[in-house]
Amino acid sequence: MKKPIIGISMGDPAGIGPEICVKAVSNKAVSNICNPVIVGDASAIHQAVELTNTHQPIHLLDSISEAKFDGNHINIFDLKNINENEV
Repeated sequence: MKKPIIGISMGDPAGIGPEICVKAVSNKAVSNICNPVIVGDASAIHQAVELTNTHQPIHLLDSISEAKFDGNHINIFDLKNINENEV
């Protein structure tokens, strides 16, 4: 059975959304049932990876065909719409 690709909005970059997203996509139970892709700002996800100590590399996507659905990468469509100095 082919797993569905699920887009996950990270929500407010100043809230808990980025951390929740990182923890969710780092959970093997999640990657066993779907192929998750975070949609949001990569700088917020980088901070969330550090805060949660997940140590997974972030893989930035321009196209879904570039995704690495191996359970070891955090795939993200970087919207580049956040100035991290203002958050």
